[in-house]
Amino acid sequence: MIGEIAKQAQHMGAKWDAETWKRLLVDKYVREIGLHSQIMANLDGDGIIQLGFQTRKFTKEQASEFVEWLYAWAAENGVTL
Repeated sequence: MIGEIAKQAQHMGAKWDAETWKRLLVDKYVREIGLHSQIMANLDGDGIIQLGFQTRKFTKEQASEFVEWLYAWAAENGVTL
């Protein structure tokens, strides 16, 4: 599903690979369900990193909800799955 999104969708006027889309989509999903990731300075202090959620750590319920959420997001954003 995320591969199809990466092929068809753009963010900030650009195409992104599936891994980038996965990070973007997981971030949006977890914020919509009321969870929040943390952002902190990197070790050099010249950038930021996100400490967030990983799909491999989703519960079965979260994983199922995420798939349904992806279908909805794709439909709302003109992506054919």
